Amino acid sequence: MDDRQAASAAPLVSSSSSKKHSRSRGRAEKAEASAYGLIPSQVFRGRPWTRARDLSEAMVGKHVVLFGNVRSVRLLSNTRALVVLLHWSGTVRCVVTAGSHEGVTTRMVRFAVTLPQQTPIDVEGVVSLPDNGEPLIATAQLVEIQVMKLHSIAAGHADKFRRPCVSITPTPSVKLVEENVKERVGAVRGETEDWTSRLASSLLTLM
Repeated sequence: MDDRQAASAAPLVSSSSSKKHSRSRGRAEKAEASAYGLIPSQVFRGRPWTRARDLSEAMVGKHVVLFGNVRSVRLLSNTRALVVLLHWSGTVRCVVTAGSHEGVTTRMVRFAVTLPQQTPIDVEGVVSLPDNGEPLIATAQLVEIQVMKLHSIAAGHADKFRRPCVSITPTPSVKLVEENVKERVGAVRGETEDWTSRLASSLLTLM
């Protein structure tokens, strides 16, 4: 009887595991298909990213995919927001305007302005010139991106896309040099005090 129960329980565990995997995969595919939101890091692999510093006026009208970190965000109105994307030395202004493209809604605008600084993001859009024709002073690039899709990497996966932080610790040789310098400074200080006391004694003798 115990063997039958164990045999019948085994498929249930496998079925439950497969269902969880299917739900997880389904959520990832749904997020990828959406115009905005959080998506897993594996979705970003192999993307044809354009470097922000390579954007120029010659690319106006071209569809591009960018990757970088959020430098700043600003809400201009209920239907428009600005996200400044930073990637290495390049910065570009990404404009999210509700109704400009399919899937770009006011909810997407609200999502954009809630992105914290340094959040890794993936942006799809069209290169354009500023609406007013004036040069962009706040960014390195002279063009901007009319956003069609805006996604951020889900929490827990962002570290894979950030630069490693290098911690500098003193080596034994550096510590030895520091100790030698301290000893030398102490010796010079002692010699100076001894010379000062001798000079004072000489002056008292002359008086």
